Amino acid sequence: MKNSNEDVVDFIKNRKISNVIRLYVDRNLRKEYLTYMSYKKVRNDFEAILVQNDNRIGTLLCNFLNCDFKAIQSVKNFVQEYSLTLLAEITKMELKNTYTSNEYEKLINELVEKSGDKLESIKEDFISDVNYLFNVNQLEEIKDLTSLQRFYVLTMSKNNSKALSHFENDKLNIALGDLSRLNTPLNIIDENQAIEIAKVNKDRILPIPYTFESNDICQLLIIELQEIVCMDKFEIKKCKNCGKYFVPEKRTDELYCNNIYEDGRTCKEIGSFKVKQKMINNDDDLRTYRNVYQKLLLRTRRNPENLQYEKEFENFKEDNRKMRDKLDKGKVTYEEYVEWLNGI
Repeated sequence: MKNSNEDVVDFIKNRKISNVIRLYVDRNLRKEYLTYMSYKKVRNDFEAILVQNDNRIGTLLCNFLNCDFKAIQSVKNFVQEYSLTLLAEITKMELKNTYTSNEYEKLINELVEKSGDKLESIKEDFISDVNYLFNVNQLEEIKDLTSLQRFYVLTMSKNNSKALSHFENDKLNIALGDLSRLNTPLNIIDENQAIEIAKVNKDRILPIPYTFESNDICQLLIIELQEIVCMDKFEIKKCKNCGKYFVPEKRTDELYCNNIYEDGRTCKEIGSFKVKQKMINNDDDLRTYRNVYQKLLLRTRRNPENLQYEKEFENFKEDNRKMRDKLDKGKVTYEEYVEWLNGI
Protein backbone atom coordinates (compact mmCIF):
# COMPACT_ATOMS: atom_id res chain seq x y z
CA MET A 1 0.00 0.00 0.00
CA LYS A 2 1.36 3.46 -0.95
CA ASN A 3 2.04 6.05 1.71
CA SER A 4 1.08 9.72 1.28
CA ASN A 5 4.57 10.73 0.10
CA GLU A 6 4.47 8.14 -2.69
CA ASP A 7 1.09 9.49 -3.78
CA VAL A 8 2.54 13.00 -4.01
CA VAL A 9 5.51 11.77 -6.07
CA ASP A 10 3.18 9.93 -8.49
CA PHE A 11 1.03 13.04 -8.85
CA ILE A 12 4.05 15.24 -9.67
CA LYS A 13 5.41 12.72 -12.17
CA ASN A 14 2.12 12.25 -14.01
CA ARG A 15 0.60 15.74 -14.00
CA LYS A 16 0.47 17.59 -17.30
CA ILE A 17 2.91 20.43 -17.79
CA SER A 18 2.29 23.77 -19.45
CA ASN A 19 3.11 23.87 -23.16
CA VAL A 20 2.74 27.65 -23.34
CA ILE A 21 5.71 29.38 -24.99
CA ARG A 22 6.40 33.06 -24.38
CA LEU A 23 8.18 35.19 -26.97
CA TYR A 24 9.44 38.72 -26.41
CA VAL A 25 11.22 40.57 -29.23
CA ASP A 26 13.58 43.44 -28.46
CA ARG A 27 13.79 45.37 -31.73
CA ASN A 28 16.55 47.66 -30.46
CA LEU A 29 18.88 44.79 -29.57
CA ARG A 30 17.46 42.60 -32.34
CA LYS A 31 17.09 39.72 -29.93
CA GLU A 32 14.36 37.21 -29.14
CA TYR A 33 13.62 35.97 -25.62
CA LEU A 34 11.80 32.67 -25.13
CA THR A 35 10.37 31.16 -21.96
CA TYR A 36 9.14 27.55 -22.01
CA MET A 37 9.23 24.23 -20.19
CA SER A 38 12.17 22.04 -21.13
CA TYR A 39 13.57 18.70 -19.99
CA LYS A 40 16.82 18.37 -18.11
CA LYS A 41 18.45 15.02 -17.43
CA VAL A 42 18.78 14.38 -13.70
CA ARG A 43 20.48 11.06 -12.98
CA ASN A 44 18.51 8.63 -15.14
CA ASP A 45 15.36 10.73 -15.54
CA PHE A 46 14.35 13.72 -17.61
CA GLU A 47 12.59 16.37 -15.51
CA ALA A 48 10.66 19.42 -16.70
CA ILE A 49 12.15 22.80 -15.77
CA LEU A 50 11.40 26.39 -16.72
CA VAL A 51 13.91 27.77 -19.25
CA GLN A 52 14.60 31.31 -20.47
CA ASN A 53 16.48 31.44 -23.75
CA ASP A 54 17.77 34.53 -25.57
CA ASN A 55 19.33 34.68 -29.02
CA ARG A 56 19.63 36.87 -32.08
CA ILE A 57 16.15 37.23 -33.56
CA GLY A 58 15.48 34.62 -36.23
CA THR A 59 17.44 31.88 -34.45
CA LEU A 60 14.37 29.80 -33.55
CA LEU A 61 13.00 30.14 -37.07
CA CYS A 62 16.30 29.11 -38.69
CA ASN A 63 16.72 26.13 -36.35
CA PHE A 64 13.19 25.02 -37.22
CA LEU A 65 13.92 25.34 -40.95
CA ASN A 66 17.19 23.42 -40.59
CA CYS A 67 15.70 20.49 -38.67
CA ASP A 68 15.02 17.25 -40.54
CA PHE A 69 11.88 16.12 -38.74
CA LYS A 70 12.08 12.66 -40.30
CA ALA A 71 15.56 12.03 -38.89
CA ILE A 72 15.74 11.03 -35.23
CA GLN A 73 19.15 12.59 -34.52
CA SER A 74 18.15 15.90 -36.09
CA VAL A 75 14.98 16.01 -33.95
CA LYS A 76 17.02 15.11 -30.86
CA ASN A 77 19.32 18.07 -31.56
CA PHE A 78 16.33 20.40 -31.95
CA VAL A 79 14.59 19.34 -28.73
CA GLN A 80 17.90 19.41 -26.88
CA GLU A 81 18.36 23.04 -27.97
CA TYR A 82 14.72 23.87 -27.23
CA SER A 83 12.17 21.36 -25.95
CA LEU A 84 9.53 18.80 -26.80
CA THR A 85 6.98 21.24 -25.42
CA LEU A 86 7.47 23.50 -28.46
CA LEU A 87 6.16 20.70 -30.67
CA ALA A 88 3.50 19.33 -28.32
CA GLU A 89 0.51 21.14 -29.83
CA ILE A 90 1.36 20.24 -33.43
CA THR A 91 2.08 16.60 -32.61
CA LYS A 92 -0.76 16.29 -30.05
CA MET A 93 1.64 14.86 -27.46
CA GLU A 94 0.49 14.78 -23.86
CA LEU A 95 3.58 15.50 -21.81
CA LYS A 96 4.24 14.86 -18.15
CA ASN A 97 6.80 16.22 -15.75
CA THR A 98 9.19 13.27 -15.56
CA TYR A 99 10.37 10.59 -17.98
CA THR A 100 12.88 7.79 -17.65
CA SER A 101 15.62 7.76 -20.29
CA ASN A 102 13.89 4.92 -22.13
CA GLU A 103 10.54 6.70 -22.05
CA TYR A 104 12.10 9.92 -23.34
CA GLU A 105 13.88 8.08 -26.16
CA LYS A 106 10.64 6.33 -27.11
CA LEU A 107 8.77 9.65 -27.11
CA ILE A 108 11.17 11.18 -29.67
CA ASN A 109 11.01 8.06 -31.85
CA GLU A 110 7.20 8.20 -31.82
CA LEU A 111 7.28 11.91 -32.67
CA VAL A 112 9.38 11.23 -35.79
CA GLU A 113 7.31 8.20 -36.79
CA LYS A 114 3.86 9.74 -36.29
CA SER A 115 4.42 13.46 -36.90
CA GLY A 116 7.58 13.72 -39.00
CA ASP A 117 5.70 14.14 -42.29
CA LYS A 118 3.39 16.79 -40.83
CA LEU A 119 6.27 18.79 -39.37
CA GLU A 120 8.19 18.56 -42.65
CA SER A 121 5.16 19.90 -44.53
CA ILE A 122 4.85 22.86 -42.14
CA LYS A 123 8.59 23.51 -42.42
CA GLU A 124 8.39 23.58 -46.23
CA ASP A 125 5.63 26.20 -46.03
CA PHE A 126 7.84 28.45 -43.92
CA ILE A 127 10.81 27.82 -46.23
CA SER A 128 8.70 28.94 -49.18
CA ASP A 129 7.95 32.27 -47.46
CA VAL A 130 11.50 32.80 -46.20
CA ASN A 131 12.94 32.14 -49.67
CA TYR A 132 10.62 34.78 -51.13
CA LEU A 133 10.86 37.39 -48.36
CA PHE A 134 14.67 37.37 -48.37
CA ASN A 135 15.04 36.52 -52.06
CA VAL A 136 17.15 33.46 -51.31
CA ASN A 137 16.71 32.27 -54.90
CA GLN A 138 17.78 35.70 -56.27
CA LEU A 139 14.66 36.40 -58.34
CA GLU A 140 15.26 39.35 -60.63
CA GLU A 141 11.71 40.75 -60.38
CA ILE A 142 11.89 41.30 -56.60
CA LYS A 143 15.57 42.07 -56.06
CA ASP A 144 14.97 45.81 -55.54
CA LEU A 145 12.17 45.32 -52.99
CA THR A 146 12.69 45.31 -49.23
CA SER A 147 11.60 42.26 -47.27
CA LEU A 148 8.63 44.27 -45.95
CA GLN A 149 7.57 45.14 -49.51
CA ARG A 150 7.88 41.48 -50.47
CA PHE A 151 5.72 40.59 -47.49
CA TYR A 152 3.06 42.95 -48.85
CA VAL A 153 3.28 41.29 -52.27
CA LEU A 154 3.09 37.85 -50.69
CA THR A 155 -0.06 38.66 -48.73
CA MET A 156 -1.85 40.80 -51.33
CA SER A 157 -1.28 38.84 -54.54
CA LYS A 158 -2.26 35.40 -55.83
CA ASN A 159 1.10 34.14 -54.60
CA ASN A 160 -0.26 33.80 -51.06
CA SER A 161 1.86 33.34 -47.95
CA LYS A 162 2.07 29.64 -47.09
CA ALA A 163 3.27 30.27 -43.54
CA LEU A 164 0.25 32.45 -42.77
CA SER A 165 -2.03 29.56 -43.65
CA HIS A 166 -1.05 28.13 -40.26
CA PHE A 167 -2.08 31.25 -38.34
CA GLU A 168 -4.89 30.73 -35.82
CA ASN A 169 -5.89 33.82 -33.91
CA ASP A 170 -7.38 31.91 -30.98
CA LYS A 171 -4.04 30.18 -30.37
CA LEU A 172 -2.13 33.43 -29.79
CA ASN A 173 -2.28 35.65 -26.73
CA ILE A 174 -0.57 38.96 -26.03
CA ALA A 175 0.57 39.99 -22.56
CA LEU A 176 2.18 43.18 -21.30
CA GLY A 177 5.72 43.22 -20.01
CA ASP A 178 9.06 41.75 -21.01
CA LEU A 179 10.37 38.36 -19.92
CA SER A 180 12.65 39.76 -17.25
CA ARG A 181 9.52 40.59 -15.23
CA LEU A 182 7.53 37.44 -15.82
CA ASN A 183 9.06 35.22 -13.16
CA THR A 184 10.58 37.67 -10.68
CA PRO A 185 8.81 39.57 -7.89
CA LEU A 186 8.48 43.34 -8.21
CA ASN A 187 10.72 45.52 -6.07
CA ILE A 188 8.50 47.60 -3.83
CA ILE A 189 10.08 51.03 -3.25
CA ASP A 190 8.93 54.36 -1.96
CA GLU A 191 6.97 56.46 -4.50
CA ASN A 192 9.35 59.42 -4.17
CA GLN A 193 12.28 57.12 -4.87
CA ALA A 194 10.50 55.77 -7.93
CA ILE A 195 9.91 59.32 -9.20
CA GLU A 196 13.59 60.22 -8.81
CA ILE A 197 14.67 57.03 -10.56
CA ALA A 198 12.25 57.73 -13.40
CA LYS A 199 13.70 61.24 -13.84
CA VAL A 200 17.29 60.02 -13.87
CA ASN A 201 16.54 57.17 -16.31
CA LYS A 202 14.09 59.01 -18.57
CA ASP A 203 16.13 58.25 -21.70
CA ARG A 204 16.32 54.56 -20.84
CA ILE A 205 12.61 53.98 -20.28
CA LEU A 206 11.21 52.31 -23.38
CA PRO A 207 7.59 51.83 -24.43
CA ILE A 208 5.90 48.95 -22.66
CA PRO A 209 6.67 45.83 -24.72
CA TYR A 210 4.35 42.98 -25.58
CA THR A 211 5.02 39.33 -24.89
CA PHE A 212 3.41 36.85 -27.24
CA GLU A 213 2.15 33.60 -25.74
CA SER A 214 1.05 30.41 -27.47
CA ASN A 215 1.18 26.64 -27.11
CA ASP A 216 1.59 26.39 -30.90
CA ILE A 217 5.07 27.09 -32.24
CA CYS A 218 3.66 28.03 -35.67
CA GLN A 219 2.04 31.15 -34.23
CA LEU A 220 5.32 32.33 -32.71
CA LEU A 221 7.30 31.56 -35.86
CA ILE A 222 4.85 33.74 -37.80
CA ILE A 223 5.27 36.58 -35.27
CA GLU A 224 9.05 36.17 -35.42
CA LEU A 225 9.01 36.29 -39.23
CA GLN A 226 6.87 39.43 -39.28
CA GLU A 227 9.11 41.13 -36.71
CA ILE A 228 12.15 40.43 -38.89
CA VAL A 229 10.66 41.85 -42.09
CA CYS A 230 9.89 45.08 -40.21
CA MET A 231 13.58 45.59 -39.38
CA ASP A 232 15.98 47.53 -41.58
CA LYS A 233 19.04 45.78 -42.99
CA PHE A 234 18.13 42.38 -41.58
CA GLU A 235 18.29 39.18 -43.59
CA ILE A 236 17.91 35.45 -43.37
CA LYS A 237 20.47 33.74 -45.60
CA LYS A 238 21.15 30.24 -46.86
CA CYS A 239 24.73 29.07 -46.30
CA LYS A 240 26.66 28.60 -49.55
CA ASN A 241 28.53 25.67 -47.99
CA CYS A 242 26.07 23.55 -45.97
CA GLY A 243 22.75 24.89 -47.28
CA LYS A 244 21.36 25.70 -43.83
CA TYR A 245 19.47 28.90 -43.04
CA PHE A 246 21.14 31.43 -40.75
CA VAL A 247 21.00 35.03 -39.54
CA PRO A 248 24.19 36.96 -40.44
CA GLU A 249 25.98 38.28 -37.36
CA LYS A 250 27.57 41.42 -38.78
CA ARG A 251 27.05 41.85 -42.52
CA THR A 252 23.90 41.10 -44.52
CA ASP A 253 26.06 39.88 -47.43
CA GLU A 254 27.68 37.06 -45.42
CA LEU A 255 27.72 33.79 -47.36
CA TYR A 256 28.63 31.24 -44.70
CA CYS A 257 27.07 30.29 -41.37
CA ASN A 258 28.72 29.52 -38.03
CA ASN A 259 27.50 25.93 -37.82
CA ILE A 260 30.16 23.29 -37.27
CA TYR A 261 30.72 21.56 -40.60
CA GLU A 262 33.69 19.23 -40.22
CA ASP A 263 36.73 18.69 -37.99
CA GLY A 264 35.39 21.23 -35.49
CA ARG A 265 35.49 24.04 -38.06
CA THR A 266 32.55 26.19 -39.07
CA CYS A 267 31.30 26.84 -42.60
CA LYS A 268 32.58 30.39 -42.26
CA GLU A 269 36.06 29.09 -41.46
CA ILE A 270 36.29 26.60 -44.31
CA GLY A 271 34.05 28.26 -46.91
CA SER A 272 36.72 30.35 -48.61
CA PHE A 273 39.16 27.42 -48.43
CA LYS A 274 36.72 25.24 -50.36
CA VAL A 275 36.31 28.00 -52.96
CA LYS A 276 40.08 28.07 -53.47
CA GLN A 277 40.16 24.27 -53.81
CA LYS A 278 37.39 24.46 -56.37
CA MET A 279 39.41 26.95 -58.37
CA ILE A 280 42.51 24.78 -58.25
CA ASN A 281 40.54 21.71 -59.36
CA ASN A 282 38.75 23.50 -62.19
CA ASP A 283 41.21 23.80 -65.06
CA ASP A 284 38.73 25.53 -67.37
CA ASP A 285 38.24 28.49 -65.07
CA LEU A 286 41.93 28.76 -64.25
CA ARG A 287 42.48 28.84 -67.99
CA THR A 288 40.02 31.75 -68.18
CA TYR A 289 42.22 33.77 -65.80
CA ARG A 290 45.41 32.82 -67.66
CA ASN A 291 43.86 33.72 -71.01
CA VAL A 292 42.83 37.18 -69.81
CA TYR A 293 46.23 37.75 -68.21
CA GLN A 294 48.15 36.62 -71.30
CA LYS A 295 45.94 38.61 -73.65
CA LEU A 296 46.55 41.87 -71.78
CA LEU A 297 50.24 41.13 -71.26
CA LEU A 298 50.92 40.39 -74.94
CA ARG A 299 48.96 43.42 -76.06
CA THR A 300 51.09 45.61 -73.79
CA ARG A 301 54.38 44.10 -74.98
CA ARG A 302 53.47 44.40 -78.66
CA ASN A 303 52.47 48.03 -78.23
CA PRO A 304 55.04 49.51 -75.82
CA GLU A 305 54.20 53.03 -76.99
CA ASN A 306 50.54 52.63 -76.01
CA LEU A 307 50.37 53.75 -72.39
CA GLN A 308 46.64 53.00 -72.22
CA TYR A 309 47.27 49.28 -72.79
CA GLU A 310 49.87 49.25 -70.02
CA LYS A 311 47.49 51.07 -67.69
CA GLU A 312 44.67 48.60 -68.41
CA PHE A 313 46.99 45.67 -67.72
CA GLU A 314 48.07 47.14 -64.37
CA ASN A 315 44.44 47.91 -63.52
CA PHE A 316 43.48 44.32 -64.29
CA LYS A 317 46.14 42.94 -61.94
CA GLU A 318 45.01 45.28 -59.15
CA ASP A 319 41.32 44.57 -59.76
CA ASN A 320 42.00 40.84 -59.82
CA ARG A 321 43.82 41.09 -56.50
CA LYS A 322 40.81 42.89 -55.00
CA MET A 323 38.36 40.37 -56.44
CA ARG A 324 40.39 37.48 -55.04
CA ASP A 325 40.44 39.19 -51.66
CA LYS A 326 36.63 39.56 -51.77
CA LEU A 327 36.39 35.91 -52.78
CA ASP A 328 38.47 34.84 -49.79
CA LYS A 329 36.28 36.90 -47.45
CA GLY A 330 33.04 35.63 -48.94
CA LYS A 331 31.96 39.00 -50.34
CA VAL A 332 31.60 37.60 -53.86
CA THR A 333 30.88 34.05 -54.97
CA TYR A 334 33.14 31.88 -57.07
CA GLU A 335 30.66 32.10 -59.95
CA GLU A 336 30.65 35.92 -59.74
CA TYR A 337 34.44 35.97 -59.93
CA VAL A 338 34.46 33.79 -63.05
CA GLU A 339 31.71 35.94 -64.62
CA TRP A 340 33.86 39.02 -63.98
CA LEU A 341 36.83 37.41 -65.74
CA ASN A 342 34.69 36.49 -68.74
CA GLY A 343 33.53 40.07 -69.02
CA ILE A 344 37.04 41.48 -69.56
